[in-house]
Amino acid sequence: MRPLWIAAGVSTILSQGTANSPEASIGWGDATRKASGFMLPDPSTVFSFEFSLPDEPGLQELLQNNFEPEPVHLRTSRLEKYKCYIPLADKKQTGRDGDTDGDVESTEAEASVEPVETLLKPLLSQCIYRLEPYWSYEYCHGKHVRQYHEDVVTMASGEKSKKLSEHFLGYADATQVTPDKATAKFMYKGKSTVYHTETFGGGDTCDLTLKPRTTEIRFVCDPNMMHAFESISETSTCNYLVIIHTSMVCSHPDFTAEALVTTKALCVGEQGAPVKPTRLSQLEHQLAAEEKARETEAAKNQAMADAQHADHLAQQQQKKQQKGSEQKRAKHQQGGANEQAAIDPKAQAQAAKQLLTRFFQGKQCFGGGQGWWQHEFCYMKHVKQVHFNADGSRDEVLMGKWDMAFHTEKIAAAGGHKSQNSMTHYYGNGDFCDEIGEPRQAKVKMMCSRSLTGTQVALTLHETSTCKYTLKVQSALFCKLMKTVNSQGFPQL
Repeated sequence: MRPLWIAAGVSTILSQGTANSPEASIGWGDATRKASGFMLPDPSTVFSFEFSLPDEPGLQELLQNNFEPEPVHLRTSRLEKYKCYIPLADKKQTGRDGDTDGDVESTEAEASVEPVETLLKPLLSQCIYRLEPYWSYEYCHGKHVRQYHEDVVTMASGEKSKKLSEHFLGYADATQVTPDKATAKFMYKGKSTVYHTETFGGGDTCDLTLKPRTTEIRFVCDPNMMHAFESISETSTCNYLVIIHTSMVCSHPDFTAEALVTTKALCVGEQGAPVKPTRLSQLEHQLAAEEKARETEAAKNQAMADAQHADHLAQQQQKKQQKGSEQKRAKHQQGGANEQAAIDPKAQAQAAKQLLTRFFQGKQCFGGGQGWWQHEFCYMKHVKQVHFNADGSRDEVLMGKWDMAFHTEKIAAAGGHKSQNSMTHYYGNGDFCDEIGEPRQAKVKMMCSRSLTGTQVALTLHETSTCKYTLKVQSALFCKLMKTVNSQGFPQL
């Protein structure tokens, strides 16, 4: 058997016939019409479909003993036909007029429930904020979502003033709210969570897509929180997702409903239909590919996180060593030497040398980062933010490109190269930044990190001011070069 889990009222893979056909029935969520002699489940029902070959051994005996004798006839958008059998235990009886007991009470109870939008009305006079290291975010219910940053600027006269940079990520006058039951479920913090959704559109034009920015706001029940701006993420280029925790929606029955009822159905193809619907097979292949991509991305992000964590632990360990006795430090160093001896030093050194040579020749770029945007650094070429799309294409933002004159000017203004643990290069003339009216620019700090081993490289990017960035590239590969770096920040290779 081949299982498929699907929620009633959501599927577009299988649909039922027209009202005048032998397969006559109504949509998945209609609980007041008949389909082949039994009631269709209500919208809270989840189907578990299993697909079987018509001549599979034991099928007929299984159907006779465990399923309704009359199947529901379904067909796909490609006109592939299936007979689907419902288990006996899940049959729902109806009266002659087709009504089920309790329908009237249920309708009256639903009519008395206040819509989620009504429950959220007290928020109309309020704004909720989220503060992050550089950008801050403002959600004003019924108005807008805004991203902003304030810089303190010193004027020629010595007076200080504030300079505001901001983007509007969406407006409520372009809101799209699902009518009636405006709730759905998503995986949130490891569990299936009910949310109410609103989408704000018509935000500031995105310079990458040339389309207005949009933001989806998801309200999650949190009985311990009046309201809080929990998170914001960029789900695709200039499209954002905001999570709001609030107790205001908790009284709505959609947020307190019992677990969904699961109904298993067994489907058999008719008239030459494939064992499993074509679109479903394609979807499974697509989901498998996406899952593999997510696993690859997660592994890469985990490696980056591990490297950063290892660097932090190494710094903490170094501080403890400085406070310890000379004897303990000597013992620790001996232990480190023994550990290195366990690795083939010649092979490790050769691999590191080859990678470093290719990097400084511009033949090897270093990449990394977490989230929607990844970072790409090519020595004496460019610094970029990159997002890889499912079709193999990529979106890019040029943070800066190499220009010897620009680097020389910047490093001279900084008083020349001074650090003994890093070398700094300056990349300018990146993509134009509307907020400051200048091209983007990036400062790259190549740093010795003894907590990373072999050919490991860790990249972290910070926006130190609007459209000006600092990229830290950490690796043990750079450690031996630090003593050879000249006043211009270049190592002796």
